[in-house]
Amino acid sequence: MKNSLLNGVMRKILIVVICCVVALFSIFVVAKKATSPETYKNTIESIDRKKVVVMGVTATAAIASTALASVVGDATTPVANEIMDISSYLLIVVCALVLEKSLLTVFGYISFNILIPIACGLFAISVFAKRNLLKILSLKIVVFALVLTTVIPFSLKISDLVYETNMSTVKALDSKVEGIDSA
Repeated sequence: MKNSLLNGVMRKILIVVICCVVALFSIFVVAKKATSPETYKNTIESIDRKKVVVMGVTATAAIASTALASVVGDATTPVANEIMDISSYLLIVVCALVLEKSLLTVFGYISFNILIPIACGLFAISVFAKRNLLKILSLKIVVFALVLTTVIPFSLKISDLVYETNMSTVKALDSKVEGIDSA
């Protein structure tokens, strides 16, 4: 009886020590890597490339709208207005890309300096409190933290795959845009 009680206490202490080690590892090792811009070098380069393309299309749309608006008469005014509307939507896309770039390291900080240590603490408390709710909550927090840190890189990877798939269409559009610019 005494031996099994001692084994149960030792098991609980071991779980708490493992939770502490994981929390400290998250804060002092993983967080440094997750908050470093060097870790996201390829992702940041992809965002920058997309931003340049969208800004180029935005500028071209503004030029085309201005050119259409300068035509005498009201026949081209609705088209010019529609192109300017598209241009404003593209500016929103540029803002979203800048926000994604900023959030890469912020999400890493939040996940590995705050959320995962909190989850480890809740799990350690649940070992002694015998509350399954705390265990489930800690697991959900860990999953949320991992999703938070991977959502932007994964979405950009999917975006790159879609871009590569439609590269011929993009090149054709680019050549048409260059034709408009030179005209």
